[in-house]
Amino acid sequence: MYENSKVQERREREEQATEQRARIVGLRYFDTRGVDETAELIPNVLEPKEMRASHIIPLQVGSDSTSYIFGVTSVTPQSEMNDLSQIYRDNGKIIVYYLISESGYRTLIDRYDPPRKTLYDDIIIATE
Repeated sequence: MYENSKVQERREREEQATEQRARIVGLRYFDTRGVDETAELIPNVLEPKEMRASHIIPLQVGSDSTSYIFGVTSVTPQSEMNDLSQIYRDNGKIIVYYLISESGYRTLIDRYDPPRKTLYDDIIIATE
């Protein structure tokens, strides 16, 4: 119980810091808690390898009348955001970026690209 409350406190502090950082850099903020483990994944927008490299996660698919929404982190390169925006702009689409926490990003990226599980088969423990 104590461990869980410490994790929640740490996450709360991280979300508050991310929200404050979003205001400073002029981005919108999105708290992914409550949706990062259950939100429907958006396939065929970016490859998981691209998402990992750029720290960009699709959050909402747009249409002709709505924007595409992507989550970015404080380590997302500005050049990646500019390049992606240009690609979408060239196709008449609009992108809106929301700053999300690293914890939220990790939960989402692990759903898009689950880490490989290590299997230990045929382990023989040597005796003396």
